[in-house]
Amino acid sequence: MSITMSDTSVDDSKLDDSESSTPKKRKIDFLADGSIVQVVLNDFMTFNHIKYVAHPKLNLIIGPNGSGKSSIVTALILGFGGSPKDINRGDKVSQFVKHGKSIADISIELYNKSRKNTVLKRKIFVSGQGCQYYIDEVMVKKKKNMMQ
Repeated sequence: MSITMSDTSVDDSKLDDSESSTPKKRKIDFLADGSIVQVVLNDFMTFNHIKYVAHPKLNLIIGPNGSGKSSIVTALILGFGGSPKDINRGDKVSQFVKHGKSIADISIELYNKSRKNTVLKRKIFVSGQGCQYYIDEVMVKKKKNMMQ
């Protein structure tokens, strides 16, 4: 699967009646704290490895049927601590590990203006080990940290 980003921008300076030749910066041109920077999936559903880099403005996930659009949305929900029941996709999170693999990884990088970006990571195991949650590579408990 190929994910392609396109950037179409409007030159706001032509829309402004002022005589300034410098285009004005709009609030939408900047990332807000908590904005998704990128999503990385390893052995998740049908993907071996995929890296989706978000654009600071509008992001669309488009493609033909079966290309993995819903898989990316599912990864976001599970990566933020949701359960398969939240999205009517079964009972066990282990069903999202790619067939033939033992572990799937979901990493979501979030923008943070005041310090380095935060990376949320969820490791999903096929065996009865359940999941492990990480914030910036430090293992945490889901209830305490992921659901705040």
